[in-house]
Amino acid sequence: MTSEVCDGLMFTALQTSLSTAVGVSLAFPILSQIIESKSLKIIQDCKRILAKSKIKSDRFAFLDMGKTLNGYQFFVERLSRFNEFLMILCALIGVFSFSLIILSTLCPAYCFPFWASLIVLAIISAPFFFGIFYLLCWFDEAKGVRGLLYFYDHDF
Repeated sequence: MTSEVCDGLMFTALQTSLSTAVGVSLAFPILSQIIESKSLKIIQDCKRILAKSKIKSDRFAFLDMGKTLNGYQFFVERLSRFNEFLMILCALIGVFSFSLIILSTLCPAYCFPFWASLIVLAIISAPFFFGIFYLLCWFDEAKGVRGLLYFYDHDF
């Protein structure tokens, strides 16, 4: 009897990574909805501070908060376009990963070459890294706006 030795990864070894990729692909829309709702709350708070500063005739606060609000709204618009791209990408990667899980169930003895398994792992890891990048970009921008909101909210 000859036993063949796999030079790469067995298909069954990728099942855990593939199922994690499907989960991350399904979790990304939830993350984007949370970020979108928090962004809308920040915009509403900015508009509330703008109204307060207009009533109190605080020109500096009005101009400062107006400039910040415009910049943040522009950022949220760009982020929503990036979000649309990421939603499509995550859906495609989720379908790809789910298809590979089904394929690995049908033929578990298939041996992936090492370079192919690295490419597959890089592709299915993309939603996770894009999600972290998306979250960090939003958090960095929202941090500055929230600091200004805190400053002017306690000023009035």
